[in-house]
Amino acid sequence: MKYIINETQFLLSREFIKESTEKENLSPSQIKLLKILDSVQKGYISWDNIDDFFGGFEVLLKKLSDENLLHYMNPFDPMWEDEQNMVFYTFYENDSSFIWKIVDQYLSDVLKENGKYYMKADPDDLSDFFSFTWRSDIGRDGIDSIISGEYDYDVFDITENEYRDVYEELDSKNKQLVNEVIKKDLLEVKKLNVTHKTPSLFDEIASEQNHEDYIELTSEIIDRLLSDENCVEYIIMEESDELKQNLYSLYSRCYQDELHHSWYQSVMGELEGYVIDNYKRSEYTYERKVYDKDGNASMKKMYGDKYEATNCIYDVVTEWLNENKDNNITIQYFGTYRGLLNHLIDQGVRDKLSAPRLDDYADHRKVTKCVNENIRDYF
Repeated sequence: MKYIINETQFLLSREFIKESTEKENLSPSQIKLLKILDSVQKGYISWDNIDDFFGGFEVLLKKLSDENLLHYMNPFDPMWEDEQNMVFYTFYENDSSFIWKIVDQYLSDVLKENGKYYMKADPDDLSDFFSFTWRSDIGRDGIDSIISGEYDYDVFDITENEYRDVYEELDSKNKQLVNEVIKKDLLEVKKLNVTHKTPSLFDEIASEQNHEDYIELTSEIIDRLLSDENCVEYIIMEESDELKQNLYSLYSRCYQDELHHSWYQSVMGELEGYVIDNYKRSEYTYERKVYDKDGNASMKKMYGDKYEATNCIYDVVTEWLNENKDNNITIQYFGTYRGLLNHLIDQGVRDKLSAPRLDDYADHRKVTKCVNENIRDYF
């Protein structure tokens, strides 16, 4: 027997309707729709009845939307589970900000702070959005380590001439700093040998001092040597092992840091605008229950990485609803932002990112800037 909507059922929802009718001055047709909605929500009207009387649940939703009555409906009620996507899509069409209610309710890897939304993500969460082929410069593990900052690629023999590649690139203030170190070391040495490798100024000074194969080092003589580029190069490259090593270490550190930073920018730049708004990583804290060896539980403060993703989150959830409004699989089923994005990829709606090409060499200008900014760590 078909279920018949009659006045008796409508009377059951009279208290529900009364306050709203007085407050919003609802029309008779609006009151009737609210009574029907109340009966549906209380189970007085079956899904078959909805199909019979309205031509489908979607039509009922549209009527409620057209009559501006959606706010009387709880879109998160479990009873709408089978039609959840359609309900959510209708609410989104009625009010685009409804997307954030979905995010707040279901997406566990999204954090809201000061009106902005952040994706909580480990490196492997982000590397999962890349595709890799035999042509790729780097694999998934490499992407993970670049994002985490733990990539263990070491650059060897990046320079064979510390004078040319490091000292000559110093600004005048830092050159003076190195010169003071050289002068201090030479004053302790007291003399330098003159050989076939030494610059002509060595011979000139030795002759002035009436020496054949060495020069005596005084403050004045050292100043003369430091005023000659050839002499400075010789002293750094041949007579100052510790100073030379410090210049190499400084240059190596800056070179590797800048090269790794360029790789990080390349990787995160692909993710920017696709899954995150900004590739700058920041930290968040959370509590996790841990157990000691005796099985006693306690809460431990933990740390994780987050990335601003307000715009991308909105776009992905909106796109997912558009693509899945008629499907039974729900946002609640996935439960995460990255889950929704991966589902769009699996559906063929979005493509995975191509692994980026990585720079073979660090930017010389940035390395030079780094060297000048960090030289006092070594001298």
